[in-house]
Formats: sequence, C-alpha cells, structure tokens
Amino acid sequence: MAHALEKAIASIANAFLALTCLLIAAMAAHVTLDVFFRYVLRAPLAATLEIGTYYYMIAATFLPFAAVQLHRDHISVDFVMMGMSARWQWLFQMLADALGAVTAGVIAYYSTIAALEKFAIAEYTVTQYFNLPLWPSRWMPVLGFGLLALVLLMQLIRTAMRVPIGERARSET
Repeated sequence: MAHALEKAIASIANAFLALTCLLIAAMAAHVTLDVFFRYVLRAPLAATLEIGTYYYMIAATFLPFAAVQLHRDHISVDFVMMGMSARWQWLFQMLADALGAVTAGVIAYYSTIAALEKFAIAEYTVTQYFNLPLWPSRWMPVLGFGLLALVLLMQLIRTAMRVPIGERARSET
C-alpha cells in the first residue's frame, strides 16, 4: 500500500514536471509568435505579457517543486553534515524533512484559502481586448506546495525507517 502511494505521488510530481516543460515551450512559442506578428504583420497577439506573467510563469515556478524534491535537488548545505556521524546526519535529515513538510503544508493551506477567495470573486485583469481570469493561476501554488508537502512527508517516513548503524556513513535518501 505504501509503495503504491509513493509511486502515485512520484508519478504526479513527474507529470507536473513534464507539464512545466510543455508550458515553458508553449510560452517560448507564444512570445515568438507575438514578436513575429508584432514586427512582421504589425498586429501583436493580445495579452501575451499577461498570459506569460499570470499563467506560464506561475506554473513554471510552483509545479516542479515536488519533482525537484523527489531527487533531493533543492539547494542544501551538505558540507555542514559531512563531518557528522551517520546518526547525526539521520537526525538532521529527519528535522529538515519534518520542517519542510510542515512549512509546505502551511503554505498550501493558506494558498488554498487565497485561491478560494479569488475564485469566489472571479478575479481577473483587464487587458487591451478582454478580461483575463486570474483565479485559475491561484491554484498553482496550492498544487505545487501541496504535492511538495506530500513528497517531504513520504521522505520523512522513509528516512525514519532507516536508522543508521555505522559511524560516519553518509545517509542515502
């Protein structure tokens, strides 16, 4: 059961990463088309800046969090732990995972409240030609931080189950 849950969380995280890659490619194509239309056809695409700012960039910022954490590729200060015993490394890893999970969970919670408020008022921005709904992009931090919290919780449990035995052995997580 736990292994299936870990696989599901990892699959969702990797799907978010793949979606982010597609959205970055779409943003590049969108901006390229806008430049082409603006300078060659003298008719720019409407709301390119707003769509890039409120959709592409928000997704590119928040959706890959969990996939990066799955591989423990976030910025870390490994040199601090290098001289510690395996037991201390294990304890600090547990502390880092626990604090990270709580922090990501709290941010996801408050982001959810903000997203619900913006949904309720149908938040939008005015572009030159139409009103662009903004409330959908408010769910990106909810998804990103919510899944990050799950990944950190999963890693915390996995780390807790591997109590180190030998001294100075680098903990693999």
